[in-house]
Amino acid sequence: SIQQTITGRLKYVSPFDYPDETQDPVANTYLTQSEVDAKLTNIVTTNTTQSITGAKTFNSNVTATGFAKTGKDDTSVLLAGGGDRLLSSFGGIEDLTSSAFSSMNGAVTQYSLIRIGNLYIFSLLACGGTYNMGTVNTDYLVQNDDAVATYISYPNQTVDKGGYVIITHSNGLIACRSTNNTLIQCASATWVK
Repeated sequence: SIQQTITGRLKYVSPFDYPDETQDPVANTYLTQSEVDAKLTNIVTTNTTQSITGAKTFNSNVTATGFAKTGKDDTSVLLAGGGDRLLSSFGGIEDLTSSAFSSMNGAVTQYSLIRIGNLYIFSLLACGGTYNMGTVNTDYLVQNDDAVATYISYPNQTVDKGGYVIITHSNGLIACRSTNNTLIQCASATWVK
């Protein structure tokens, strides 16, 4: 072994941000590394799962394969400023088609209701003619006290010429009114909540 002579006071700085445990206050003797480790076992364990009771401040980045909050799942995220938030509250894209439409006529080849943030987009592609297309859930309709229906004109056509979809507010019935039998498409982002 190597002998050392130290003149002055020996001070050990702990890497654990904890009061110096290298000197035994009673015996005024310095502890070996294994004795230091033994004293720290009730404070921190570096090779097993740990729990922190109370607050812990990290003055540099913390990197991990994942962070989890008790009682949460993959539908929420942890926020950098603290707390958590549902993913849906960030205004992502949500397909509401299955809950919005029912009993759709086979002449309607495509239909959808998509939410992007607070914007709702209604879209239909159907054969022209005069017929009931199906129903839309009235929870998605914007209604005022005076109007009984919403009209959506087809592109390059007008309501007075018979080129529109009408949605009755009371029951959500969607009806096609078209003077031709070609495929027609309509879209709107104004009539839904």
